[in-house]
Amino acid sequence: MVVHFPIALMFTAALIDLIGLAGKLRQAMMTGFLLETLGLVSLAAAAGAGWISEHAVVIKSPAVLALLAAHRRDAILTCLVFGGVWLYRVARHREIGIGASWLHFAGMLAGLALLSVTASLGGSLVYEHGVGVATLVGTLAA
Repeated sequence: MVVHFPIALMFTAALIDLIGLAGKLRQAMMTGFLLETLGLVSLAAAAGAGWISEHAVVIKSPAVLALLAAHRRDAILTCLVFGGVWLYRVARHREIGIGASWLHFAGMLAGLALLSVTASLGGSLVYEHGVGVATLVGTLAA
C-alpha cells in the first residue's frame, strides 16, 4: 500500500511547482517543497517496505529475479535523483528562499520518469508474475 504515496506526492509536487514557477507564486512553490519533502519520506518508507518484501518471498524464476533486480536498481536511482533534487533546492534556500527553479523542475521530471519506470516494473512483478501475492488455492476448498 505504501508505494502509492510517493507516486501521488511527487507528481503533485511537480505540478504545484510548475504552477508556482509559471505564475511566480511563492506559496505554491512552498507547498510544492512540502509535498516533495513528504514524497521523499514516503519514498524511503516504500523502499523499506520493498526491501522487507523482497526478503519475504522465494523467487525461483530467473526472469522474475532479473525483473526484481531491475526494479531494485531503478528504485535506488529514483531515491538518489529525488534526494539530489531536494538537496539542491535546500542548498539554494539561502540564496532565493525555498522556491523552485527551472533546473530543479527538470530534475523533478527526470525523477518522475524514473519513478514511472520503477512503478511499472513493480506492478509487473505483482500483477503479471504474482510476486508476494498469496494464492487462494486451498483457502476456497476449506
